[in-house]
Amino acid sequence: MKKKKKGFTLIELLAIIVILAIIAVITVPIILNIIENSKRGAVIDSAYGYKDSINKYYVTELANNPEFALSDGLYTVQSDGSIKNGDNSTYTIPFTGTKPSGGSITLENNEITDACIIIDEYAVTYAEGKFTTNGKGNCTNSGGGLVGDQPQTYKKYEDGTEIYFDVDSGTGCTEEEYNDNKEKASENPLKSSCMKFFAFLDSENSETVNLILDHNTTATVAWNSSRSNAQGPSTNAGQLLNQLCEDTKNWETESMTASDNYNPNNSFTWTIDYTTGCSSDTENTAYKARLITAEEVAEITKNDRSTKNQVGSSPEANWGLGSSWFLLDKGTIECYNSDDCDTQNVTSKYWWLFDNTNNCTTYGCKTVDNSTKGYWTSSPNAGNSNSAWDVGSDGGLKNYIIVSTDSSYGVRPVITVSKSKLSS
Repeated sequence: MKKKKKGFTLIELLAIIVILAIIAVITVPIILNIIENSKRGAVIDSAYGYKDSINKYYVTELANNPEFALSDGLYTVQSDGSIKNGDNSTYTIPFTGTKPSGGSITLENNEITDACIIIDEYAVTYAEGKFTTNGKGNCTNSGGGLVGDQPQTYKKYEDGTEIYFDVDSGTGCTEEEYNDNKEKASENPLKSSCMKFFAFLDSENSETVNLILDHNTTATVAWNSSRSNAQGPSTNAGQLLNQLCEDTKNWETESMTASDNYNPNNSFTWTIDYTTGCSSDTENTAYKARLITAEEVAEITKNDRSTKNQVGSSPEANWGLGSSWFLLDKGTIECYNSDDCDTQNVTSKYWWLFDNTNNCTTYGCKTVDNSTKGYWTSSPNAGNSNSAWDVGSDGGLKNYIIVSTDSSYGVRPVITVSKSKLSS
């Protein structure tokens, strides 16, 4: 007779289940952690591969174009892995791995210095030469090298950078187009189409850039024939602000919406309203340009208003309140009124702010047009009720007495342009 086999008892089965559960509790997190670490390692490897692809892209483009460069600053990473800077210039990065689908990177000398990019839903950050990730998420934190919520930065144009802009179309143009326009122009100075401007007082935090024209649109015009600077630059026909409006009213640039107040020490209360348009217009056409201020000239030239940088009877006086004036840089000052001017070959580093007239070695050899005089700023001189500040053709910020019949200085427009409209 066969012996009947004995099965597991209920208690034994429960014991086995408990043991298996304990094993699962111990091993499943380990396995999941291994999988998670594997995924994190994969996205970090992809991040390094993406970084290398940017370097290879730069080297390849540089081989084809010796002037190619990726501008320093913040780039937005697009859903296809391409990168876009503050000028809206987009660069397609050739990369065969898992591409980032968002985030941002910061480039300096064509190398990533800081980043937070999204790869396969993981937020991968780069800081101190190393990629790391804390798991899935967004680039929205400000710590740990994440840059997603930092203010957007844009290309910064150094003072005096040449920029070609077509005032008819409202877009950037090229130097070749500028030269063609100059040859075809039927009048001098140019007032339309592709022209040369110079950037000034720009910031990487600004989406727009200040541009001053490289020549006067009107050679000479009265600042205000009333001889009262408390009334501000005149909007009367044939005088400063009216002529500025007439010269630029057809330009396709961003209209001046903010009033330009000049109020040093509360000495003046008048305001330039750039929204009123030209006095001779039947329609209220807004101004498309403004005038540079004496304060901006001082800031551009980093003038400290010391005795060394001023010329006049009261060099110790504040330039905005007294009667003194200054030449724009030390190189010009050293040569001013010197018997050795003609032999020093002095070139002002602020040549782009004024026109050369009769002496290249004294007033800036890089200037081109010697047919026009200086130009007016929008700033009166608080120390003299019938004078205003102008940028002279000899490279100085001068206090010029307003004479009712005098029109010794010209109009040089300043425009504000979105950096996205400029040629890359």
